[in-house]
Amino acid sequence: FKAVGMAAVMEKAGCPIPAEMQQLVERIQRRQEQAKLRDQKWDDLPKVLMVAEKPSVAKFVAESLCGNGRLGTRKGQSRAVQVFEFGGWFPP
Repeated sequence: FKAVGMAAVMEKAGCPIPAEMQQLVERIQRRQEQAKLRDQKWDDLPKVLMVAEKPSVAKFVAESLCGNGRLGTRKGQSRAVQVFEFGGWFPP
């Protein structure tokens, strides 16, 4: 991704961008656009809410479902309630 930034700086400075670098930048930009399109097709899927009576169970469920992903913890509306959240994808 450094090539994209370098090409942008060179372009702003009015310097010619080498052909190899331009090809690399275009390839990276195409891949970024393809990834964006792939991600957008999942935006319409329903969100999932899981409720657990005990915080330890809620944490275990969230950790199990997120796998190696990032698990976030925050306080709920009540100080006694913890919210465990993560972003994930579940195949249909």
